[in-house]
Amino acid sequence: MPLSKNEIRRRATAFAHEWRDASNEDADAKSFWDDFLKVFGIPRRRVAVFEQLVKKLDERHGYIDLYWPGKLVVEHKSRGKDLGKAHGQAIGYLAGLKDHELPEYIIASDFERIHLHHLETGEAFEMKLAELPKPEAGPGQVLVRIHACSVNPVDVKSRALGRPTGPEPGSVLGTDMAGVVEAVGEGVEGFAPGDAVYGCVGGVRGLQGTLADYVA
Repeated sequence: MPLSKNEIRRRATAFAHEWRDASNEDADAKSFWDDFLKVFGIPRRRVAVFEQLVKKLDERHGYIDLYWPGKLVVEHKSRGKDLGKAHGQAIGYLAGLKDHELPEYIIASDFERIHLHHLETGEAFEMKLAELPKPEAGPGQVLVRIHACSVNPVDVKSRALGRPTGPEPGSVLGTDMAGVVEAVGEGVEGFAPGDAVYGCVGGVRGLQGTLADYVA
């Protein structure tokens, strides 16, 4: 049964907390990717293998750190290493795969950063494994502890089209939410801590979105 967006969010938060200080590829990379896939309810052993042997263009052998046939190739490095070189290394492995085995995505990661490249479209995204500070309720705002959120077509379009009002790279996405007011800012009337609320807020340039634990 597919996981709910809220459960994925809960697992992602726990994952970020658990792995925030990891740095050594040899010691932790395999456990990192086991836990990463668990965020989405995917048992790694059912879909992917570690250290897949392939023959590169130069006829030498190489090992794909994590290989999900037809879906994903991961090249993982220790924290602070050059992800551009890691991506190039992953590209080099593709020559050793058959057409039906070629992935849709390549990921290069050093624990702190996860660089995702969609091979068909050429789109690339980089995510950082970090916990954002809890927002505060400013003047005219309420701070809401989010209990439910969703991803809508407008979120996808704003992210893909990069409109002037769209979120900046690295921003928290999402516009819809439901939750409970935790604090109210100066000048706010009609809302009080403990009120159940829902709405369409944030997710545009300059305003944090709702795919988070809190929003103001």
